Amino acid sequence: DRMTYSSAISVCEKCQQWQHALALVARMQEVDGITAGSCINSVRKAHGTAAALALLCEFGERWQISQGAESVSHDQARKVCPDVLFKAPGLIAVKKDAGISTESLLASLSSQLQKPVTRISR
Repeated sequence: DRMTYSSAISVCEKCQQWQHALALVARMQEVDGITAGSCINSVRKAHGTAAALALLCEFGERWQISQGAESVSHDQARKVCPDVLFKAPGLIAVKKDAGISTESLLASLSSQLQKPVTRISR
């Protein structure tokens, strides 16, 4: 089940066994944000930021296909939140200033984009 997979992937992250984490993710039908974040962090530690961003894009594409989600342009994302760090289909990585709650930022993004927004926090 999802809990067992997520726990195993979290252990893989801590032990820097990113290959095993990715193998487990490949077997999952649906990947949640925490699980994706663990895999991405494992890959980042082993191979750097570029590899982690590539995996983030893969997760984004997988999610977008599963949800039938529409893409948001980079310009749209920047208008809503000027601290956009990375944008890919189905994903926006933003920098959140101290003092702003994650919930209020998500509500603002969702309202301005007129699309539902969920989070992966790492």
